[in-house]
Amino acid sequence: MISIVIPTYNSEKSIKKLCETVINEVKVEFEIILINDAATDNTEETINKLQLIYNSIRVMNLDKNIGRVGSTLLGINLAKGDFLVTMDDDLQHHPEFINNLYYEIKKLDLEVKVAKWKQDGTIV
Repeated sequence: MISIVIPTYNSEKSIKKLCETVINEVKVEFEIILINDAATDNTEETINKLQLIYNSIRVMNLDKNIGRVGSTLLGINLAKGDFLVTMDDDLQHHPEFINNLYYEIKKLDLEVKVAKWKQDGTIV
């Protein structure tokens, strides 16, 4: 199973689309872990509704903002999967690549796979 950890902050306008894209794109068993980092918009309501609709979504709402890194690490600690993917909440990195990352890790028996996005040159 793949655990997809997504820290969220003021992402009410993008998080539903991101989650539904993950659900439609990922072809293996997965869970989505959403960590709401004390958003000041309607992110909490949005992700709580998503959790009720989709069994694959788990949510943690924080009362205090701990930052993207802290939220991501918290989500990693909650992960149940054998494989882990971290993503931002803004659809900058398309979920369609999750399958390729997973299959390459399995095929080559890797412990870590680094992804690079052409749009901004970011290496994660």
